[in-house]
Amino acid sequence: MTVARISAVCWAVFIVMSVLGIFVAGAALNDHTLPMAVRVGMVALDVLLWWGPFGYATYLSMVVVKKGDRRLQRRGVRGTAVVLKRDFADTAIQTQGFGWQTPSVFEYVLDVSLPGRDVYRTSVRVGAGGYKEGSTVTVFASPHNRKRVAIEPGSGTSPEQRKKSRLP
Repeated sequence: MTVARISAVCWAVFIVMSVLGIFVAGAALNDHTLPMAVRVGMVALDVLLWWGPFGYATYLSMVVVKKGDRRLQRRGVRGTAVVLKRDFADTAIQTQGFGWQTPSVFEYVLDVSLPGRDVYRTSVRVGAGGYKEGSTVTVFASPHNRKRVAIEPGSGTSPEQRKKSRLP
């Protein structure tokens, strides 16, 4: 299952639990036939099922933007891409520290070349700014959705650029 699908499932569960969670918790607390420990346990489970998916979906989206889709980097079709355009996205990754220290997210427009396929254009958002326009980077594309790509961290950059852009 892809990160996007996992995230979509998490958000769906969160939305359902946002509607039903209050009623379930209220019913559990008002059922005086159950021992208090059972009622408190049911409310705790309700809160976990309600807010757990929200936290996990948020974590996944931050990790994928910050470090790239590791699963896609392991299982995707390896190819190359020419960076056509590099822009700041309207997103920042909040980490520990102050707002002016948060890493920016960059959006890259790429011309992707995969073995045995025609060159195609796609875009990717990642929290690494070291890829320059005109440079060639290594990418991994999803076998089922060629528009979904991950840039290999550090490809197409020098060690000095990796330090500046905080690439691993």
